[in-house]
Amino acid sequence: MTHRLLVGGEILLYGDVGDLWGDGSGFTDREVLEALAAVGGQDIVARINSGGGNAWMGFAIYNALRAHPGKVTVQVDAMAASAASIIAMAGDEVIMAEDALMMIHDPAIVTWGTEQDHQSAINHLSRLAERGAQIYARKTGHEPQAMRDLMLAETWMTADEAVAAGFADRSSTGSAAEMSAFDYASFAHPPESIPVQAHRARPPVAAAAAIPAAPAAPSREDIMPENNSAAAVPAAENIVAPAQAVPVQSDHSAAIFARCSAAKLTMDETAAVMSGAAGSEDRARDLITAALVARDPSPKPLWNPSPKVATSVTVSARALKRRCC
Repeated sequence: MTHRLLVGGEILLYGDVGDLWGDGSGFTDREVLEALAAVGGQDIVARINSGGGNAWMGFAIYNALRAHPGKVTVQVDAMAASAASIIAMAGDEVIMAEDALMMIHDPAIVTWGTEQDHQSAINHLSRLAERGAQIYARKTGHEPQAMRDLMLAETWMTADEAVAAGFADRSSTGSAAEMSAFDYASFAHPPESIPVQAHRARPPVAAAAAIPAAPAAPSREDIMPENNSAAAVPAAENIVAPAQAVPVQSDHSAAIFARCSAAKLTMDETAAVMSGAAGSEDRARDLITAALVARDPSPKPLWNPSPKVATSVTVSARALKRRCC
């Protein structure tokens, strides 16, 4: 019997990471493991079109793909955001459709409980963010701290930008697939290029069920394994207010990243600009200029007169001094 994730011999990772609504519209780590078992040790193509979802499940799927004995080619058909971008890093080769997008950011959760509960959640987030930075660094060849800075800034990348930064190996020609529906407005800087029809509000029932009434009533035990109220709450990207229109914010983060690429900044320099700019394009311009100037602390003068011109200027100055003083 063919597994539902296997289509034409390829693994389709479309929809949310994790079965967030319990309707089978997403994909889980267990399903990916079953699909990998079905293909044996042969080379595979994993096609991704996902706005993210359950962070822990994203790491589990990444590990499963990394452990596969055959070559793993990841094709980003339209979107690989949040947890889906972690999964994409498992590819021996990562290919992005020409119009596809990739986004990396810091993990987030919502906690309810005592100071100890919140501190436990902070510890979880810290470890999760460090692991994510290491995974991105492994793929790109850059330092984990540089990746961490890009995560904190919520960095959106086009296919060309992802290739230039090392997150993808190449882009493919042709239009991207229809973007997977997701609550993109729950992110800090969703690009305006995301089609309106791809924005999906959270169902009121699902949103209400996701927030426990008390620490003893977790809604998703699989989000964090520890037995405490803070760990039992889903990732913040999975919880928003009941369905209502949320305006899409301007994509200053993507614009700043594009400016850094145009200025040919290194990844470390880009990360510093993204972090320091905090979403301000004006501040980013100043930081980019400072980064370029810092490469040559003693720049040559813009005008370097010839000896004859210099002599003439000196003589004229002396003559003017005798005439005036």
